[in-house]
Order: sequence, then structure tokens, then C-alpha cells
Amino acid sequence: MASKYKSPQHKLVKFFEQSRDAWKARSCEYYSQLNNANNKLRYHQNKSKELKSEKKYLLTKIAELEKALSESKKKIKLVIFSQNQYMATLIH
Repeated sequence: MASKYKSPQHKLVKFFEQSRDAWKARSCEYYSQLNNANNKLRYHQNKSKELKSEKKYLLTKIAELEKALSESKKKIKLVIFSQNQYMATLIH
């Protein structure tokens, strides 16, 4: 049976081993990059969830503060109105 390669077998073995080793190194590098990308994706997804939660909290806090400000403005107007009425009774 004739070999389909013309080079001596010891040279072919060395060449195929080097080829295999280079392929394994590239494969390991690609898997490493893939794992890093998956980790970054997971991190950013979790960070996004945290930011959404914080945004929701801050929006409710803003609503509470706006309500308190509105109530304070009403109280101030009432106090000013009462003072004006009192001053008007003193003048007349």
C-alpha cells in the first residue's frame, strides 16, 4: 500500500504534532476569550438589574420629596395668608 505522503514518516509525525499543538493552543485561547466574554456579559446584566432597581428607588424617593415640598408650600401659603389676615385686622 502506497502512502499518500512523499515525505519520510518521522518528518510527518513532527509536522502533524506541531499542527495539532498549534490548533490546541488556538482553541484554548478562543475558549478563554469566550469565557471572558460570558463573564463580562453576566456582570453587565447583573449591573443593569442593579441600576434599574436603584432607578426605581430614586424615582419613588423623588416623588416622595416632591409631595413633601408641595405640602410645605401649602403650609407656607396658609401661614402667610393667616399673617396677612391678622395684620389686616390690626390695621382696621
